[in-house]
Amino acid sequence: MKIHPVGIVIAQIKQLQTRHISRLIKEQIGSDSLNGPQFNILYELWRKDNITISELSNRTKLANTTLTTMLDRLEKLGYITRKPNPDDRREIRIMLEDKSQELEYQYDEICRIMHSVNFKGFTEEEEQQLRGYLDRMKQNLEEF
Repeated sequence: MKIHPVGIVIAQIKQLQTRHISRLIKEQIGSDSLNGPQFNILYELWRKDNITISELSNRTKLANTTLTTMLDRLEKLGYITRKPNPDDRREIRIMLEDKSQELEYQYDEICRIMHSVNFKGFTEEEEQQLRGYLDRMKQNLEEF
């Protein structure tokens, strides 16, 4: 039996998810300048800001070079600020601007919509099982 690579299915799910989130951002927020991956960065910063690029890279699983480009755009749009650490000038810290805080409620609504789409027809138990399996798979990949 030929193995169907799970990574391909996950990549397809991610592509569909990104496409729908981008549409919802445009509809709910009225912005073409923000996209799903940028909201993933903001999401991590809403959880905790005033962190280093390395910590943000670790939390988002984005490469530093990819993250830097995305942070440039978010900073240009006025959603974040990069400030040097006064105790270590080599270290740059990422902080949210008030403008990004206003988006958090709208992003929560987009997440609620996507949750209902993603888990349509799932029981609560099935949803929890799937989350557990995905967390284990992610951990396996991190350990690899």
